[in-house]
Amino acid sequence: MLVAVSCSDMHWAIRLVWFVLVGWWLGALWLVGAIAFSASIIFLPIGIVMAQRTWTIMTLKTRPDVVVKEVRVEADES
Repeated sequence: MLVAVSCSDMHWAIRLVWFVLVGWWLGALWLVGAIAFSASIIFLPIGIVMAQRTWTIMTLKTRPDVVVKEVRVEADES
């Protein structure tokens, strides 16, 4: 049997404090850096990855990781 187990995320209050104090301006600087990297053909892939991760930098919200584990269930032989 396969069981999906989701990993825990950071508490919402910590992420809120991060966003209010640091995230909004750090996210803006990160996005400007992503646009600057995207201006060059050589650094375009880095700029695209940076632009995709802007929301993560701003809110510390990670991708939902789901770990699938195989669990063996033994039946009673009675």
